[in-house]
Formats: sequence, C-alpha cells, structure tokens
Amino acid sequence: MRRFGFAIGVIGLLCGLAAAGGGKGTTVEIDGYKSATPASWKRTEPTGFLAKFRLYQFEVPGADGNAEVIISPPAGGSVEANIERWKKQFSGKAASEPQVNTFKVDGVPVTYLDVSGSYQGAPFAPNAKTERKENYRLLGAIFESQNGPYFIRLIGPAKTVADNKQAYEQWLKSFKK
Repeated sequence: MRRFGFAIGVIGLLCGLAAAGGGKGTTVEIDGYKSATPASWKRTEPTGFLAKFRLYQFEVPGADGNAEVIISPPAGGSVEANIERWKKQFSGKAASEPQVNTFKVDGVPVTYLDVSGSYQGAPFAPNAKTERKENYRLLGAIFESQNGPYFIRLIGPAKTVADNKQAYEQWLKSFKK
C-alpha cells in the first residue's frame, strides 16, 4: 500500500511539472512543418472579424501583462511590405531601432523583425479604432515556405516579450517537416 501511495505521489509531481511548463504545449502546423509551443502558452480562439486572418492565436503570460502570439495565413503583400508595415506601427521617443535578420528553419527562409516603442496597430475592421499602447514590443517572423509566407508575431508589453523571447525563438527554430 505504501508503494501505491508513493507511485501516486510521483505521478502527481510529474503532472505538476508538466503544468508548470515542463511539458509540451500545442502542436502548431504551418504548411506541413510542425512545432510544439511552450506549455505556458494558452491557445485562444480568434473571434469576430479577425478570425479569418488568424490560423492560431496564443496568450503568453507575463508579469507586466499578457502578450499574444498570432499566426496568420499567406495574404497581404510581400515580405518587405509587411516588415515596413510592422515597423510603422511603432513610434515615440522610446522606439527602438528596428532589427531585421534572416535565417533558415529546416530549409525555409525566415525574415525576423524585433522592434519596440509606442504601438498602434492598424485597424482591420471598417470604422474600427485602435488605441496606442506604450512600451510594447514585437518579434515578427515571416515564414516563407512553399505555400507561404506565413506571419508569426509575438506582441505585447516589452518586458513580457523580453521574458519570452528565448522561448519564442526556440519554438520558431524547431519547426520540422
């Protein structure tokens, strides 16, 4: 009986570790490439007008407020046009110099943007207004697979994004066919 209690305790501990981030999150598939998100990311369902522009959406917890990861399907212009649009959404004295890099993930070209400052996203719905959000940061990746490009953004309070940057980059670079 003592062994049974010990085994239940071990199982409980392992379940607790998985819930605390030791396990895998949601498997995301983009054009046949797959990667499991960090366990702390909570999948949410896009609603309303934006739903058709989002394949996946995740809430990323943080002490300074939650950020979100948005994965959008191919649509809306070239890689360069999207990088420029994302840059223009950030302004103000605290705006960082945008950093753009390129690399490959399992042979797929990826263009990567890191920018921060006062954020004001573009309104998507007719007559919609957006509010300016201070001290925000965007890590944006454009995944140029065969049927892409797909757009993968981590956006939110600057500290929350900074705290999750390493996990986001590891997840992004772990996509495999």
